[in-house]
Amino acid sequence: MKKTVRSMPAFTLLEMIIAITVFTIFIGFSIGVYLSYHRTNQEALVMRSIMLEAEAAMAALTEAVKENRVDYDRSDESNLALRGPDGTGLLYAWDKENEALSVLSTAADGSSGEALLLHGPATSASFVSFRVFPEKDPYSNRSEASLQYQPTVQILLEFSLPGRVKEEVSVLLQSSITSRFYQ
Repeated sequence: MKKTVRSMPAFTLLEMIIAITVFTIFIGFSIGVYLSYHRTNQEALVMRSIMLEAEAAMAALTEAVKENRVDYDRSDESNLALRGPDGTGLLYAWDKENEALSVLSTAADGSSGEALLLHGPATSASFVSFRVFPEKDPYSNRSEASLQYQPTVQILLEFSLPGRVKEEVSVLLQSSITSRFYQ
């Protein structure tokens, strides 16, 4: 009796090369998608961080403008001076060279504390602008009928932060706030 040897089915060399090529292309595509996702995620984290800082600074400025009176003598495009009903003061100042936005509080007797940054040390205030409307102090001359309304402060903030993928990520916020200080 003769024994027959069964041959096991196997892949040919050509089939193996094609399978490895398809697998390599799939892995390459998957790595590309993952790296793209990772880059986008890193930029979103930086953007979220800078947005939170800008919103916190804008909220602090908004609350201060609403509760205090604009000090027209000390305010300009890069400084916003406010006076409270009790004589205390706040000075929001933008240092263009250091790209820093800080607040300095003063007591009613004129003594002042230390200036505090309104953003983190890694964040820079690329551009800050304070515009006060009307240009004349409505509190100083109550006889003019055209100046019988509350001052409005227009604030423009641009904060930037070094990115993880891009060189720099920035966010721009603008708001107009009307003072609720009545005299």
